[in-house]
Amino acid sequence: MSSPDLEQAADGPRAVHRALMMLTCVAERGPQSLTELARALDMSPSTAMRLGRALIHWGYLDRDESGTYSTGRRFASLRRSVPDEPEADIVELSGPVLRALTEDTGESSYLSVRGAAQTLIYLRQVPSPQPIRHVNWTGRSMPMEGTAAGAALLGKTDERGVAVAKAIATEGATAIAAPVRDAHGTIVAALSIVGPSFRMPARTIVSWSEHVRGRSAGLSRLLGYER
Repeated sequence: MSSPDLEQAADGPRAVHRALMMLTCVAERGPQSLTELARALDMSPSTAMRLGRALIHWGYLDRDESGTYSTGRRFASLRRSVPDEPEADIVELSGPVLRALTEDTGESSYLSVRGAAQTLIYLRQVPSPQPIRHVNWTGRSMPMEGTAAGAALLGKTDERGVAVAKAIATEGATAIAAPVRDAHGTIVAALSIVGPSFRMPARTIVSWSEHVRGRSAGLSRLLGYER
C-alpha cells in the first residue's frame, strides 16, 4: 500500500525517513503546529504539510481545527498491541468503569497514560450521550502540564484526590481527573471526564469529583491496589 502524498513529499526512503521523524517529533514533544514541525525537522512547511497529510490519511496523526498535529488513533492502537505493555490490561478493564462514570455524570470519560517525555496519551473514551459533548480525544497526545489528566498522572491532586482544570485544547470545556494505581501503588493511568464548562458549575464539580475519584479507585482495585 502507498500514499500519493507520501510519495510526492520526497523520494522513496527519504520520504519514509522524514515521515517517521515527524511522527516521532509529535509523539515525544506533544501537539505541534505546522510551523513548529517544519522548524524542528528542518524542512519546508509545504513538505511538512504533505507528510502530515499522509500520516493523517493512515491514522498516525490527527490535525484539529487550529491546525495543530497530534498522534492519531492508529498510533494509540499500536501501543495497545504490544504484548508486554501494562496498558493492554488497563484498557480492557477500564471499559465498564468508563461506561459507569459516563452514566454517573453524563459527560465523556477517558482513560489516559503517560506518553513520551512530558506528554500523555488518551487510550479510551466513552462519549457523553448529550447532544453537546466533548470531541473524541482517543489516540491524541497532549502535554502533561496544564491538563487535569496530566496532574493526576503526576499525583498532583487536591484534598479530594482529583485534579480540575480547564481543557487547554478545547475552549469552554472543563476536565476532572483522578489517578489510577497498580498493585504496587504506582500511578499508571488517569481516569477523567471532560464536558462543557456551562454544565460544570462549582457545586457540580464537587459532586462529579466524587464520582471520578470513586471510579478511579475501583479501577485501581481491579489492578490489585489495596489501601
